[in-house]
Amino acid sequence: MVNLDILIIGAGTAGEYAAGTAKQSFDSVGMIEKGPVGGDCIFHACIPTKALVHAARTYKKMKSADFYGLPAIDNTINYKEVKAFKDRIIRGIGTGRDERWIKSGIKLFKGNARFISPHPRQLESYPVPRKYALWSQRQQISERTPPQWDRHQLWLTFAELFPVLELQYW
Repeated sequence: MVNLDILIIGAGTAGEYAAGTAKQSFDSVGMIEKGPVGGDCIFHACIPTKALVHAARTYKKMKSADFYGLPAIDNTINYKEVKAFKDRIIRGIGTGRDERWIKSGIKLFKGNARFISPHPRQLESYPVPRKYALWSQRQQISERTPPQWDRHQLWLTFAELFPVLELQYW
């Protein structure tokens, strides 16, 4: 049986930040993630979008090269190459994230977290933390009203973790 002080559900951008912060205050930290560590921002949303926007802006500048006395380019775009550029960026950021957290001493569990009762100490198939669990997934946070903090509460949202660790947003 694995004993944890804090269990973070979701290893996306918020979950990774929470794990790094929690590791400074707790001895035993774990994360549960169903997909790749880094979440949607790195693999499907923020980073891919920024890579494509960067490519589009560069293309726009290249089209107006003749304004600067440079040779004009032809107007064809090779989308396969643009996609390959985006994929290289994602691989560079996304590769090795699991191993980095494991090396830092954070226990990583693959799969879905599922509550099996309304009692916060029952979580199917995963270790139950001794102190806190942090629910870091945006969608789930928006579907519930975060409870007020009290010393006996086990499940926290990312925002509720800061008073526990006596940290502030910056």
